[in-house]
Amino acid sequence: MSSLVEGEDKTAAVTEPKAAAEEPTAEATAAEDGDDGDVAPEEEATAEFKPLVTLDEVDVVSGEESEDILYKLRGKLYRFTETLLDKGSGKKQWIERGVGEIKLLKYVQPQAPRAPL
Repeated sequence: MSSLVEGEDKTAAVTEPKAAAEEPTAEATAAEDGDDGDVAPEEEATAEFKPLVTLDEVDVVSGEESEDILYKLRGKLYRFTETLLDKGSGKKQWIERGVGEIKLLKYVQPQAPRAPL
């Protein structure tokens, strides 16, 4: 004997996906909103802001004005010391202290202007 009762189907009903025509398209939603699809030109901002503080220009003196650069490269500076956790233990290690330019400079004596002959 079969466990199925006549006329009764125990399989799950398969639902079909919605048709694409039922979903509103981008053009349909734009038409409903009254938008023609054209992008409005952006308005130009006309706001003007004045600075709160005005700063004067300052000449910075580096001390290298009368020197020529012989060699320059990028490098790291290390220090061989104890860390705060190893203080007093005698255990030392290299600790990175910074990154920057390493320069070899040569002093150039400024020449006095010659008097015309």
